[in-house]
Amino acid sequence: MRSFPIRSSFAAALVLALALPALAEGQTPPAMGGLGVRAPAPKGAADAKAVAPKKAKAIRRLLVASNASETGDAIVAAIRQSLPLPGDDEFWNTWTKKFLTEFEDELVVIYDRHFGMEEIEALTKFYESAIGKRILSKQRAIAMDSAAAGQALGMRIVEAILQESQGKDAE
Repeated sequence: MRSFPIRSSFAAALVLALALPALAEGQTPPAMGGLGVRAPAPKGAADAKAVAPKKAKAIRRLLVASNASETGDAIVAAIRQSLPLPGDDEFWNTWTKKFLTEFEDELVVIYDRHFGMEEIEALTKFYESAIGKRILSKQRAIAMDSAAAGQALGMRIVEAILQESQGKDAE
């Protein structure tokens, strides 16, 4: 009988793969929500100027209403944590402002590509409503609970796969 030790990197990769759709719920562009689906490469911040001004303004309103800035803030926090560079607050504030401005421009292009003006307006109306605000207030807790559930399920699946493969080797 062959033994298959659980390698932490394999288990971590599987858990991450299973948890990504749960984490992606409302956190990333729709194309990132499923396994094996690649999001198209961003067109670039320069293309934000190509979006009709009225639609760009509506998208920016939607980004505020839907708390999309939290995604940018989370990216900045992760970068700051992973790059413990000595730097004063002025350095990080300048860099953060530049990143968040460019990130918002990227989101304008992405939302323009995926949604029409009527959809943008309907989504904004939804997120500005009481139920939309309630969903936004629960989104982080739901994502954390979903990630924990995905991790637990991933570990059970890894164990089941290993047990089944060991049983077949014994035959």
